[in-house]
Amino acid sequence: MPTGRRTALARRRRALGMSQERLAIRLGVDVKSVARWEHGASEPQPWNRPALARASVDSRGPRRSPRSPS
Repeated sequence: MPTGRRTALARRRRALGMSQERLAIRLGVDVKSVARWEHGASEPQPWNRPALARASVDSRGPRRSPRSPS
């Protein structure tokens, strides 16, 4: 049974209206990885953690830089 960080990850993802699939796409990982993290079968790799933190704050999708004035 998932506890602590794992349930927090699932709760936050759902609160942002993201599916496991959408989160996986944003992170560039397989949807099975997200499911394993949420169920406690594995932990995100260190290189996935910064992107995971950013995704948990902003679910609007990839950001585009503002265009420079011509």
